Amino acid sequence: MCIKCASVPGQRMDGAAFLIAFSELLLPIRPQDWGSVGRIGPNIQRRGEGVTDLKEFLEVKRTEPGDQGNTESEEGAGYEVHGMEKIPEEGPALIIFYHGAIPIDFYYFMAKIFIHKGRTCRVVADHFVFKIPGFSLLLDVFCAIHGPREKCVEILRSGHLLAISPGGVREALISDETYNIVWGNRKGFAQVAIDAKVPIIPMFTENIREGFRSLGGTRLFRWLYEKFRYPFAPMYGGFPVKLRTYLGDPIPYDPKITAEELAEKTKDAVQALIDKHQRIPGNIMSALLERFHNKQKIN
Repeated sequence: MCIKCASVPGQRMDGAAFLIAFSELLLPIRPQDWGSVGRIGPNIQRRGEGVTDLKEFLEVKRTEPGDQGNTESEEGAGYEVHGMEKIPEEGPALIIFYHGAIPIDFYYFMAKIFIHKGRTCRVVADHFVFKIPGFSLLLDVFCAIHGPREKCVEILRSGHLLAISPGGVREALISDETYNIVWGNRKGFAQVAIDAKVPIIPMFTENIREGFRSLGGTRLFRWLYEKFRYPFAPMYGGFPVKLRTYLGDPIPYDPKITAEELAEKTKDAVQALIDKHQRIPGNIMSALLERFHNKQKIN
């Protein structure tokens, strides 16, 4: 079942909720927390028996001084979120993000929302991932859907968070260390926001292209993707680089704006985050060193 039950008072959390919550806890966890995680871990295998312990531990994580959103306690960890306060405590919002070669950042981001907001976030995924054997549990954890537009509007009108990457697989394959946005003329996401009357929150993760890189920008692999709509391009990476997700100011619902205008406004907002926070071209070694040194200001 989807982890949406994790944020509903009075309902038990499914094993899928444990998967995303527990994996996030291991990423930025501090030495003094290991004892608590050790007590929770064995219970995860006994479906449902560790719910109370896990909820108590997550509540401690949320309410500890310095543990709201991104904090000093996370400095030196592999992943940070800046601007978590821009995610509403309740009610809908559409999150639009840049798609890395492998969107590992979104996996961590979803876990952060769950930890710090007690909320889950649906995500629109490409059709091909639903055909990959063994991916059903992962897609279930992510509450992933493949559309259509009407379903996206329904989710938002129901008060949920929804995330879309307009570039999708094409951006994952074709974009590179220059972080060019590959959206084409896509504006369906903007129409979704207009129909649901919700704000758009732009999102970008620094160094996401340094963690994994794709060779899909070559002529052969681009042709293969356009021909078969399947990402045949090889990738390499898995480098433990520093990842920082930045959330921009929400773009409020405006009944007078068109889908084309809203799409362009959103693209400009994501580009502004890239220009402000990302070294161009990206450098794997520099991104690795940022795990151990404070980030220098980028002009």
